[in-house]
Amino acid sequence: MGSLSAQLTFSPPLWLALMGLLGLTMGSFACVVVLRLPVRLMSQFGNTAGMPQANQPNDPNDSHRSRCPNCNHQLRWLDLIPVLSWLALRGQCAHCKQAISKLYIVLELLVCAWFMWCTYAVIAQPLTTLHPTATALAWSMWGTVLLCCLLIDARYMLLPDVLTLPLLAMGLIASAASLTPQSFQASCMSAGAAWLGLWTIAKCYHLTTNRHGMGQGDIKLFAALGAWQGLDALPWILLGASLAGTVVGAVSHHRKTAQTGTLTPTRATDLGLDAQAIAFGPYLVLCAMLYQVLIHLTRPLN
Repeated sequence: MGSLSAQLTFSPPLWLALMGLLGLTMGSFACVVVLRLPVRLMSQFGNTAGMPQANQPNDPNDSHRSRCPNCNHQLRWLDLIPVLSWLALRGQCAHCKQAISKLYIVLELLVCAWFMWCTYAVIAQPLTTLHPTATALAWSMWGTVLLCCLLIDARYMLLPDVLTLPLLAMGLIASAASLTPQSFQASCMSAGAAWLGLWTIAKCYHLTTNRHGMGQGDIKLFAALGAWQGLDALPWILLGASLAGTVVGAVSHHRKTAQTGTLTPTRATDLGLDAQAIAFGPYLVLCAMLYQVLIHLTRPLN
């Protein structure tokens, strides 16, 4: 890793290009996670009510094959090239000509952009980064997982443990490997403080209103952010997410229209939440990523 890091840091354009290609590939994989993981988790509990028909699970014995969500036609490898396939097909299935969701190309480009930004952030601080390649990869994967959490929570009001808990573990491991600004001990303390703080807020809200205003997934996600970004970041992330969520919730309630991340009555009953509740995870993710970009102006990634 050390020799590879040295070679790449002396060739910034090559490093950026390679990380951009890797970002496109990971973005394609993230699309699969966003579209399949919540469907599989909800179907395990027999809860697919309110789920779009195109997202209903296909044959479970063939779930590993990529298929068109409209006609269920098996896709060729030529149809799975990130960005290029979507553009070549003009956003349509090659078999049934139905529109392909823009989520694919948007998420692929977002992840690609995040990979390249993390690489640039490391290149810009070469003297303070001991493990440049590992640091860039670690923070790139951090952002990729967060984007998956954002989209899944916004669409299904769900933050899967299979994403939040590994993200928490990755943060602790990254801190132990000196890939984040804080030490391993500080990372553990930040994660614990984040979990306890948000759990306390959620518990007080429940005792006061007799309603669940926040899910356990939000608490685990916040703990993971603490493990990665440290104690100093938590108040800013929580404040920004709370303000953004309050504004969007107020606008949504005023218009009385369905907004991204709002609940259907059936889904609200399943979760024990108010039907007017909104997903809090997306705001935590956006504020965490924005904080990371802004804080880079004053200090390196690690």
